[in-house]
Amino acid sequence: MRERIFKLRAELDKMGCDAFLVTNPAKVRYLTSFNSNESSFCLVTQQGLYLVVHKIYGEQATIEAGDTEILTVDGPQDEISKVKELLERYRKTCFENDISYSEYSLLRGRRTKEDFFPVSSDPRGLLMKIGLVDMISVVKDEEEIKKIQKAIGITEKVLKDHVFPKIRPGITEKNLAAEVSYWGRKLGAEEVNFDNIVLAGKRSSMPHGEASDNRLQEGDIVQFDLSHVVDGYLSDVSRAFILGEPTEKQTKIYNLVLTAQEAAIKAARPGIKCKDLDKIARDIIKN
Repeated sequence: MRERIFKLRAELDKMGCDAFLVTNPAKVRYLTSFNSNESSFCLVTQQGLYLVVHKIYGEQATIEAGDTEILTVDGPQDEISKVKELLERYRKTCFENDISYSEYSLLRGRRTKEDFFPVSSDPRGLLMKIGLVDMISVVKDEEEIKKIQKAIGITEKVLKDHVFPKIRPGITEKNLAAEVSYWGRKLGAEEVNFDNIVLAGKRSSMPHGEASDNRLQEGDIVQFDLSHVVDGYLSDVSRAFILGEPTEKQTKIYNLVLTAQEAAIKAARPGIKCKDLDKIARDIIKN
């Protein structure tokens, strides 16, 4: 955690920025370990790290964000007031562009655009179109990789041990999706704020469709797009299956997509553009 703050402070120093404000819950968690989808504010300076939260989260924040100075307040408006009070100590403040317009208006006060600006519009052009936390977090350390691997392991175990045995004609997409969520929690995953995707038959062509009361039938393609979360790090596993014996057409399509995928994986290397990998796979299908 400290290494992240060191990297962040180094970037702030390059920008001549005295303080950096973060409000996105996922990014607050990345910097402080405090985990809540509720409103919170994180302020990083060269000397300090502050977390402003509602008082009902004070105990949780103290436990999770040990190296952070916790400031508790009574309500949402008090959070803004407390952050504004903190910002008065610093001349030049930048922020992640996740804050709302009302928050921006209240916090900016009499500051000029040169003294209060989003990092994605840094006048020196250091960060281009991505945020500062994004730039730091894009490369994962060993601990982060382990958490991602654990999340993937949970997803694969849920599929193999608890979902596959229940795939049969008559079961609904919703029922299978519920099994994915239930067993993920049982095996140690966090609650997620999105639905796992299970689609069968004609509905399996929808990349981001929602599981429905549609009942599986013999010969259906069953499409899973699943995710579990471990300490804020997500798996993302897509699998497609045939219920029963596949037709000649289904076999041809399945093998074609598999060939395209394997070719793209083989071509993957440091420095290659994502769009070029995508083209390798799509050209095989197109041809």
